[in-house]
Amino acid sequence: MSFQVGDVVRIRSWDEMVAEFGTARNGTAIGCPHYVFIDEMKFLCGRILTISDIEYLYTDDFLHPCYEFKFVQGVGYHITNFMVSKVERQKTQIQEQMMSLFED
Repeated sequence: MSFQVGDVVRIRSWDEMVAEFGTARNGTAIGCPHYVFIDEMKFLCGRILTISDIEYLYTDDFLHPCYEFKFVQGVGYHITNFMVSKVERQKTQIQEQMMSLFED
């Protein structure tokens, strides 16, 4: 597995996931392996999050193992390794600096 607790990830865009996995439920969901990414989750696309816990999801597909991520920020939805991409550390540091400008 290429993800670890503490990694910073970006929730992939709706279009990225559709291109890879296609749609389900009459276009209101993306057919990611093992969990669907539903229309109500679109607001998460592009969000930068830090992984706080990783849980292996047992499946019969040993070539494409699935992991569910929990995040420091909490998102309230099932997010798996198929729905995220890693963010380079330099980009993360810049984002943290930008966010600190707006903190009180």
